[in-house]
Amino acid sequence: MRIALTLPLLASIGCAAAPPPTTASSARACPTTEECQRRCDADDPTACYVLLVLADKGAANADAAKSAAEKLGSLCDHRDGVACQLLGAAHAEGTSVPKNMAVAVAALARACDLGRSAACSGAGAALRAGAGSDRRRARELLERGCEGKDGASCSVLANMERYGEAGPTNDERAVALYQRGCDLGDPTGCANLATMYQTAESVPQDAARAARLYEKACSGGLVLACTSLGVMLASGEAGSKDPTRAVTLLRRGCTADHAPACAYLATLLYQGEGTKKDVAEAVLLLRRTCDKNMTESCTLLGSILAQGKGVAADPKAAAEAFERACAERDWLACTGLAALLMAGNGVDKDEDRALSLLIRACDANHADACFRLGAAYTSQEQKDLAREMFEKACQLGDTRACQQSPSP
Repeated sequence: MRIALTLPLLASIGCAAAPPPTTASSARACPTTEECQRRCDADDPTACYVLLVLADKGAANADAAKSAAEKLGSLCDHRDGVACQLLGAAHAEGTSVPKNMAVAVAALARACDLGRSAACSGAGAALRAGAGSDRRRARELLERGCEGKDGASCSVLANMERYGEAGPTNDERAVALYQRGCDLGDPTGCANLATMYQTAESVPQDAARAARLYEKACSGGLVLACTSLGVMLASGEAGSKDPTRAVTLLRRGCTADHAPACAYLATLLYQGEGTKKDVAEAVLLLRRTCDKNMTESCTLLGSILAQGKGVAADPKAAAEAFERACAERDWLACTGLAALLMAGNGVDKDEDRALSLLIRACDANHADACFRLGAAYTSQEQKDLAREMFEKACQLGDTRACQQSPSP
């Protein structure tokens, strides 16, 4: 059993400015709290922001943080775009100042208006979808950011074109904007464009191109893209299979707590593809992802536990997993649950409910359900119904059913 994953990547970028100056280079520029304080007092907005970060980590006192925040506000009021951007970042994250998205958006929008292209995406994304949304203003800011070569702005603007926000849908422009965002280094632009090529949405289907775009997005740090690329490599969708690399990519996604990555990794571990077979780890991952409402994980978990495939059988837990997946109309799970109910294995015996589940699954053209229904009718000596179910199962591809024919 292979878990089928659909991984939509919508590039719904949150309200955040460009990465604030907390890198090693910034630390070298402002090596001590005292030096940061001196530079902040001398109207260096970067030093003021670093002071906020230090205070947030307990390395500077509250008075220093308050003074730094006030200085950033004053500089922003005096049209310092960098100060506005950093003030917005601080309020968006609650870095030594109250977390306040309204203040953050206003500061980021002002920074964008003052020519800080990297601030446009955060303000635009928030105004696009957040409380008090203003899509006209969002489009204005995102257009400005994209023109200023901010890739994230191009990608969010592409979303607006793709989904007809603040105007009719424009798929052609969405594709062009995703490509521009990707070319400018925004991984979400690459990933969104990849899904369009993978699913033939408004562009010719091109799995190889989709894989290259996912590769670029994954290299840019977008875990969702790593998962999508891993799935393509495991299935061979874009060409030859590479299950070993697929496992590496899916582990990366799973380590980042991306449930679809964990779910697909579990199938590879269970089957021993690209890695040593490890049913115990597969079951652990399936339990985790089933608990996160991954229906296919619940179904595979139920199948493994019901039959004791490489681990101790646990029909009670299997029934619970099947129950969850069956509630989502996974007919394989409903069929598995019916088998347990019919036998009273791990659950109270309930032939009536078992038959009801099999009928629903067979009506949905699940071959194994039709076969089991035929067997149940045979045991009840309802030969005409049994023959009908076996014929349907055979037509649906269950070769076992083709050999069955109740005695007249």
